[in-house]
Amino acid sequence: MPLALEQKLIAALPKKEQTYAVAVITEYKKQLEKQKSPQEQGLPFSVPMLCLLEHRELELAVKDTILELQGWNLLDYPTTLPEFSFDENSKTFAFDIENEQIVWQLLTAQAQLSLAYQQDWTELELVEWLDRRVHQIDVQPITMLTFVQRMITHLQQQRGFSLDLLVRAKFILQKVLLEKISAYRQKAATTGFQTLLLDNPMVETSFNFSIDFSRVNYSPKAFYRGGLKFPKHYFAVIADMNNEEIDCAKSFERLHAENKLAYWVRNLESDPKNAFWLPTATGKFYPDFVAMLNDGRLLVVEYKGDQLVTNDDSKEKNAIGRKWEAASNGKTLFLMAVKKDENGYGVYQQLKAKIAR
Repeated sequence: MPLALEQKLIAALPKKEQTYAVAVITEYKKQLEKQKSPQEQGLPFSVPMLCLLEHRELELAVKDTILELQGWNLLDYPTTLPEFSFDENSKTFAFDIENEQIVWQLLTAQAQLSLAYQQDWTELELVEWLDRRVHQIDVQPITMLTFVQRMITHLQQQRGFSLDLLVRAKFILQKVLLEKISAYRQKAATTGFQTLLLDNPMVETSFNFSIDFSRVNYSPKAFYRGGLKFPKHYFAVIADMNNEEIDCAKSFERLHAENKLAYWVRNLESDPKNAFWLPTATGKFYPDFVAMLNDGRLLVVEYKGDQLVTNDDSKEKNAIGRKWEAASNGKTLFLMAVKKDENGYGVYQQLKAKIAR
């Protein structure tokens, strides 16, 4: 109701009823305000990101930055292809990628001739052809040319492939080399992740780079449609939650009732502009929940089933979450929650114990 209309209606009442009307309207407004989500009330919710301190300047910790700062040289890795093979009988090439075998059928020489494929290439022509097609912006041209040359030399001298066969398989080789380069880049990123983030004291959790939930476009791909109400969720809508995540949400509401937690959000997945994330060696990790505590600290929670908490992926996420907490100077907390921890604590007890630290 517009304020001017409200004042006119009150003024139209008898004098002795006006005070009562003002009190009723004021209380009604308070109740309406309580029904608004924290975001609709304009409450702040900014979460600091993990950064690298390089030359006295902060850089957001992402995979590309880690590779750039760590530096990587393609020639530091073997220029061999032991996982690449050719079956003479079936005329097929095979390449093993992370325990998965990819197979290509080679066209016969006659079929390639019918497609006007040039057959009488020199080794240098093949190397230059491949070099142009596997170009990478983070690899120096001379480095890439040398890498390709060494690979072709290896395939001929150590593996016994003829130049004619390699020329006929040049498109297959292009795919194989791109896969190999990608695998080597990932190895470099994994090393850099350990060196520059986990083992590096020059890491800072900083509000210079942050996700501000009051400004994001919170648009879940799927919505929570259960019967339970979660009034302290930061947004009026909630992203979908499984049963374990609902247990976490119930615990957040319980902590609010105990004056320990102000509000919380079900974090979005794979949405770097509108969700909180932490870097990993392979990309980004989006924790399940972020909460604002009553004392101003921020709590990030990732829920893992008991069967997953000890796998390598969970260990990496826990390590980077703990680093984010340690680098915040007491401003943030991170918890890898499980159904029951080693002390027999459920999710609520784990959260309460974490907050109490």
